[in-house]
Amino acid sequence: MVLILGKEYSISTTVLKLSNSSLNTIPQNIYQLTQLKVLHISCNNLEIIPSKIYLLTNLEELYMGSNLITFIPNELFQLTNLRILDLSFNKIKIIPDFIGKLVNLEDLLLSYNKIDHIPSNIFSLKKLRTLDLCRNKLTTLPLSVCSLGKLEKLYIECNQIYHLPKEIGCMINLKTLCAESNMIRTVPNEINKMICLQKLVLTSNKIEVIPSNMFELTSLEYLYLGCNRIKVIPSNINNLKNLVYLDMYQNKIKEIPKELSLLKHFSVLYIGYNDIKSVPKEVLTMDSLEYINMYRNPMKSISTKKYENNLVGLKEKMVN
Repeated sequence: MVLILGKEYSISTTVLKLSNSSLNTIPQNIYQLTQLKVLHISCNNLEIIPSKIYLLTNLEELYMGSNLITFIPNELFQLTNLRILDLSFNKIKIIPDFIGKLVNLEDLLLSYNKIDHIPSNIFSLKKLRTLDLCRNKLTTLPLSVCSLGKLEKLYIECNQIYHLPKEIGCMINLKTLCAESNMIRTVPNEINKMICLQKLVLTSNKIEVIPSNMFELTSLEYLYLGCNRIKVIPSNINNLKNLVYLDMYQNKIKEIPKELSLLKHFSVLYIGYNDIKSVPKEVLTMDSLEYINMYRNPMKSISTKKYENNLVGLKEKMVN
């Protein structure tokens, strides 16, 4: 048996949970648990990852979020069985080049750090499905990230990214792209190649024009474009046949295309804080529409006798 923080563990222990234990260092006896596969040690006061971490050769999941870690030692990259690595909510500035050695990694969580550069050999992580880099100090999305062909979820919100490279179209398996609160001005035409994309979040950027070929993303269900500088919603929006949710809040839009009414699954529309004077009756009376926010628009009356019955239910769903 191995004694750790006053509790005995079998030498064959595979899961160890030490989160919220007020630890300043990792207990030395942990390294005797050579069969350990999952280690939870988040929400402590750890400042360093000990070099001895490499002794846990069977480790598959390592959770070290919400600590005070500033540096990732090279020894950690000897844990080639790792599938999940969580180092979010720390003070890390640099991702070492050795990250490419973690060839079995599926989820890499690095949000809320101080990272301003992604090493090019991250492309070696061929099995990576989730990459979370939100709230760091990135100014570009490296092409090496765009080469992660199996990536399904990419979170880069709240950085200082100025543009999305055209190579983003190579991420054909991506299902979720969250890039809100950056400084992005344009969306590359190549985005239409992301045929599996279901959720696209570009809120709070500086986008002025929606490229028409964005509406070739027929798998898209959730589209967030609020708090930008967009003036026009293209009429071919009806090509997004699976769209459920559209956020165009706080832009410079004057008209809502009636083609929106052709979307059979569409249910939520945010168009508050624009310059819209009216909404097409075809949109207001959609059977699928469950919620519409039209707050702070120079809106004319939308009620007519012909559509009175439809609007009674709709008014209950509106936020004014």
